[in-house]
Amino acid sequence: MQRAMTCPHCGHNVGEVVNRAILEAVRGWRAEGTITEEQEQRMLSSRPDAAAAKSARRGLLSPSMVLLAVGGIFVLCAAVMVVASFWDKMGSLGRSAALIAPTLGLFAAAEWQRRSAREGGGPAVLLAFVGALLTPYAVSVVVSETPVMVDLFCDLVGRSNHEAGKFTLIAAASLAAHAAALARYRAPLLTLPATGSWIFLAVAVAQWLVGDSMRVEWLAAALMVAGSALIAAGAALSRRGYDAHAIAPDVVGSLAALFGATMLGEHLRGGWEALAGAAPLAAIAAGCAPGRQRFLLAGMLFLVINIFRIGMQYFGDQVGLPLTLLACGALTIGAGLMVQRMRARPSAG
Repeated sequence: MQRAMTCPHCGHNVGEVVNRAILEAVRGWRAEGTITEEQEQRMLSSRPDAAAAKSARRGLLSPSMVLLAVGGIFVLCAAVMVVASFWDKMGSLGRSAALIAPTLGLFAAAEWQRRSAREGGGPAVLLAFVGALLTPYAVSVVVSETPVMVDLFCDLVGRSNHEAGKFTLIAAASLAAHAAALARYRAPLLTLPATGSWIFLAVAVAQWLVGDSMRVEWLAAALMVAGSALIAAGAALSRRGYDAHAIAPDVVGSLAALFGATMLGEHLRGGWEALAGAAPLAAIAAGCAPGRQRFLLAGMLFLVINIFRIGMQYFGDQVGLPLTLLACGALTIGAGLMVQRMRARPSAG
């Protein structure tokens, strides 16, 4: 594989520095109103890293990658069926080996492919992605079969809820493995398992801290905090020029945060209803910013859910529900047309 050019003085990747400078300049012009959104997208699509990303996407959709993916699905399904048939007859060592061996094998194959590939890293990334998906299951088997590990972990942090501690340990170990894989291959696809394990860890920690009396409000709060942290991470990645890596944190984070806000509105009512209704609007407003359109889908989805939920709560099947939907629909369409006109032209300044 071709090595990236680095600066002899600071050691930074020259291509990343140049692309980041172009990204900041173009986004600054868009923020000042000097160029339109369409012009911004055309400029950004001409960057060298954008061309490389397009080439990588084409590689992921190549015939060889499709065959690898289909073959991998068949192998995994066969392995799951075989293991499920003999699971009760396996000892602790056999159960651990049944999941650890394929997981380590996938990561080993990914590393071999990465080192031997002459160009592109699509197969290596795909193998690492499947291995990352299996990692939580392999970790859960190891932790479940070695209760002494959970005991030591709970004693170390001074908590007595061993069941919740087990899930926390599984989530933390999975997140560490996913972060290591992401740091190794630096592929946007590998941000998806990492974001999922982060949400899992947040929920597990909340259950561990609260105990068996954990209520829906705590779960909702954990989802909102974890989702907000992912959104912040996505914003940081975008500022550094890693737009593709920011997609999973932004999408998963916005879905988790909005789902948590909806849960709070459903169970606490009162002022929390306003939060459940305002949060999707905030996501839609954030999606109006250049390069942040990915927030629009989550905002739109939960706006529809919350309007229907609140309408059914207060009006049921009465005529007030369709009137409420009609008014909200008219306001939303009007706002969409206004935003489209504002974004289609640069500002006077």
